[in-house]
Amino acid sequence: MPERPAKPVAPRPVVRPAAAPDDVAGKPCPACGTPNQPGRRFCRRCAAELEPAAEPVPLPWWRTVWPFRRRVRASSGRAWRFFVILAVVLALCAGGFLLLPAGRALIEDTRDKLGKAKPVTPANIEASAEVARHPATNTTDGLSNRY
Repeated sequence: MPERPAKPVAPRPVVRPAAAPDDVAGKPCPACGTPNQPGRRFCRRCAAELEPAAEPVPLPWWRTVWPFRRRVRASSGRAWRFFVILAVVLALCAGGFLLLPAGRALIEDTRDKLGKAKPVTPANIEASAEVARHPATNTTDGLSNRY
């Protein structure tokens, strides 16, 4: 059968396994158990770290509240952080509500109800002139309104 013309392909190189010395006296790998030469940091077979570093000490919860320093771990204060952030958001919402016109009206109504009553009608009447049948004392209704 005739061959079709095609792009020539270079033959694949032959890879020979590296001969490992049999008299390796180093520590075995904690992941795969392969013996390694002394002084190596990583396993020659699986590249796992031969002497893994100790786990860091967990931070106290107040160091994990700020989002830029957050490290997510079990028991790192995530619940406390959630409640602190929730309290801040609620405080901001309450402050925003009180700054709105409805909130300001609520504050003014509360101040009116809880403040001391002041008479609305004048306590004293003075006039520079009077018109017939319209004395100066008729400028008030005589009621003692309080609000």
